[in-house]
Amino acid sequence: MKTLISCGIWGLCLTASVSLMVAGEKEGTAESASTQKLWKQIAPYFEPPSEFKGDLGNYKTPLKFYDGRPVKTP
Repeated sequence: MKTLISCGIWGLCLTASVSLMVAGEKEGTAESASTQKLWKQIAPYFEPPSEFKGDLGNYKTPLKFYDGRPVKTP
């Protein structure tokens, strides 16, 4: 009897979770047009300015020790 009640509670929780997920998907589709517009608006800020594009600086590789030995996994 205790197992039957436990299964009923888990079933109820599962049903509620799935219902909330489906409801969230419907809300997300209504916002997708505004979300896409926003991403297009901020897209230029994800690329470096043209004067810095391709200029990675004069940095030493982190895959070598100071004495020049390559870093390896033991």
